[in-house]
Amino acid sequence: QLLVADPDTDRIDSIQVSKGEDEVKLQRAGKDFVVQSLQSYPASVREVNSLIRAVFGIRCDAEVSRDSSAHAELGVAEDSEDATVARFFDTDGKEVVGVVVSESKDGAQYARLVGQEAVFRTEASVYVRSKGLDFVDKKLVEIPRDRIEKVAVVPSEGVVYSIVSPEAGTVELQAIP
Repeated sequence: QLLVADPDTDRIDSIQVSKGEDEVKLQRAGKDFVVQSLQSYPASVREVNSLIRAVFGIRCDAEVSRDSSAHAELGVAEDSEDATVARFFDTDGKEVVGVVVSESKDGAQYARLVGQEAVFRTEASVYVRSKGLDFVDKKLVEIPRDRIEKVAVVPSEGVVYSIVSPEAGTVELQAIP
């Protein structure tokens, strides 16, 4: 059974993921997301989709507790240093769903919904990234290589050099420092 029954991903407007000292906030910008916690830099669509699939795809193997006093021991207390907490919000800032996932210990990993006592052992390992840089779209530009004739490297101090491609398939380094 899925931990999150009937996930409505269309309602997601923002996402907050935290683990220990790490925290990332993602905000919808049109059809994509930006990493709000890093000056609204564009987020990688692949990484955001991976996060959504990881959290909404958590499958439960067995219920292991219905007692909140067991949350810390199982690693699913929201304030646990080892727990990863992923929260999804709608456009009004209302939490659509929140999930707490433990670290894997002795081959077992646990998860629960925020605000609920029940803890489940997961069927498979769940990995949720929690650092802002994990979500940054690292592709700055996309230019087909055959359209690039010259790349100039201009450091703030030091010698300028160039990489040129006088013809298809050849590359030359000029003015090597």
